[in-house]
Amino acid sequence: MTGLLLAGVLPVGGAPITTLFNTGVNAAGEPLGAEAVDPHYTLVESADPEYPGPQVYTLTAGFPVGPWLAEGPASRWIAPRPQQGTGNAEGS
Repeated sequence: MTGLLLAGVLPVGGAPITTLFNTGVNAAGEPLGAEAVDPHYTLVESADPEYPGPQVYTLTAGFPVGPWLAEGPASRWIAPRPQQGTGNAEGS
């Protein structure tokens, strides 16, 4: 007796997650301006007393991000403070 096993590959997919956004964009998915509050992400804990959250900000243009990884046309870097020349306070 001979058996036949057929295996198919089904496409993996699903409905888009309409409440999931790139960082630093508005409701239409367009990048926000510099030093803007990101409406989709919140900071749950911060070691920086000057920027305790829950807001996160798009970065001021330039150092240190510019030389490393440029912001793209579909997202912007976000952080507890918009000016990253000195970075953020250290935390655990």
